[in-house]
Amino acid sequence: MTAQYDVSLSLNFGTQACNAQPTIDVRNDSGGPIDRLELSTYAARLGGMKLGAVTSAGKPVAARVHDQTIHVPLGDHSGWCHP
Repeated sequence: MTAQYDVSLSLNFGTQACNAQPTIDVRNDSGGPIDRLELSTYAARLGGMKLGAVTSAGKPVAARVHDQTIHVPLGDHSGWCHP
């Protein structure tokens, strides 16, 4: 897997709020299919993170948070990302 991250970040010092909107471009160069991404983040464990809209290939997917991991189904028609 090869990934490139781009994050748009805004900080509000008055309310102590932080808003991050990441974009992750992922290339599957593993040699096999994958059906999901699992992204680890401490923000989820700390309790202040709110997961917004998540897309895969431009289409909405039902990502979910469990403990400190964001589970992202890849959402293409076959359910798999082929190399």
